[in-house]
Order: sequence, then C-alpha cells, then structure tokens
Amino acid sequence: MTGKQIVDLGAGTGLFLPLLDAAVGKEGHVYAVEISPGFVELLQKKKETEGLGNTTVIRGSVTDTGLPSDLQADMVLLVDVYHHIEYVQTYMTKVREGMRKGGKLVLIDFHRVRMRVEEGGREERREGGERGFSSCVCMCVGRCSY
Repeated sequence: MTGKQIVDLGAGTGLFLPLLDAAVGKEGHVYAVEISPGFVELLQKKKETEGLGNTTVIRGSVTDTGLPSDLQADMVLLVDVYHHIEYVQTYMTKVREGMRKGGKLVLIDFHRVRMRVEEGGREERREGGERGFSSCVCMCVGRCSY
C-alpha cells in the first residue's frame, strides 16, 4: 500500500491508523475523518503521541466528509460506520467523488438479526444485545468504476 491515499471514514478511536500510516509510507497519506469533536481530539492526540506523520485528522459533518476537493483516494475504509450515516445518498456521493477510478471501497458493518437463544433450559428470541448474540459482520469490497 506504499504511496496510496487512504481514507478512514468514521475513524473513531483510530484503531487502524498506526497500521495504515505505516502501510502507506512517506509517499502515501491517510485521512482520518470523524464528525464527533471528542473523537477528533482523541485522533489528533493519537497522531501526535504515536508519531503518525502520514496522517491528517479531518472533522467532517453529517453531509460532508471534509476531505480535500481534489483528493483521489485509492481506498476508503468504513468500519462500523455505514449504519450511522443519516444522508446516505448525499454522503456516499461525496465519498465516490473523492475516489480515483478503480479505487476500493471497503465497508464493514453489522446487521442485527433475530436469533433463537437457549439459556438455562428455556428458549427465547432476542434482537441485538450487549453480548452480541445477533451481530452479523458483513464485508463488501468493491471497485469504483464510474
């Protein structure tokens, strides 16, 4: 991934930033986009304390990524973010516009399903839940070919 332009959209706590920053090398760049002011502050501190020199932290909004208008990203990563996007068509159009032709969109999210759970000899149906009984992780990888 050396030399690539990568966007971590909804970067949150920055879990992937150290790996992405190292992977792109000095010729590439990582854009960590977050809409939450608290997470933006956390990301900025992480960038400074971990020496992530190939990373830029950007505060986006619910309708705009805040990415540079001339960016042509090689990859956009959304992990556990898509279901939070309020204006999907508007937002994802801006994401697509910021990708180079043939760029990769990596979307990892969950879908809550109802499941039957046996507990203590009785059976019940649950939806969601803190123990993750019904979380399904879905990963879609696609190439932007507009």
